[in-house]
Amino acid sequence: MLFTKRKQYEMSLKRRADDVESRNDQLEKKIDHLQYNLNRLLELDYKIIAIEKDKLGDPVIVYRERDESSQNVYVKNCETKLEEEWDFAAIATYNEGENLLRLESINGNAINQGYGSVCLTYLQEIAHTLRVKKIVTKVSEPESEERIEHFFKKHDFIMDSTKSYAEWVRPYR
Repeated sequence: MLFTKRKQYEMSLKRRADDVESRNDQLEKKIDHLQYNLNRLLELDYKIIAIEKDKLGDPVIVYRERDESSQNVYVKNCETKLEEEWDFAAIATYNEGENLLRLESINGNAINQGYGSVCLTYLQEIAHTLRVKKIVTKVSEPESEERIEHFFKKHDFIMDSTKSYAEWVRPYR
């Protein structure tokens, strides 16, 4: 019986060591992809805004064009090397006459990863920097109305009664 317990203990330790080694390999791969993606984005002349964590705790790169006339915010995960330029994007235009940012679209395939929240948070930071009064957007996805409404309300947007328009008013800092 003692022999069996000792054998089980050794096998358990071996499994744990294998798990740690596997996790280390995964982390090394993520770090390699992160470094590659950062270098590639800099080569493509993007401005790195931040490295954040998504909902799962994985690193994502937040970036935008160097051209200050563009207000778009992009997110790239570090699971893969940079093939496309972004995994998620908040496309916005600055209307100087009305002193507002118009959020044209939020694009991406990864839903519920937190990428949209990361994009919107940094778009709000851009709004503070530009000192714009508000960010406005038309809501064009009636099939996912509850999800969209929750998303915008989470970021302090006010929805109109028809749920087709959302507006964020910049608090004074």
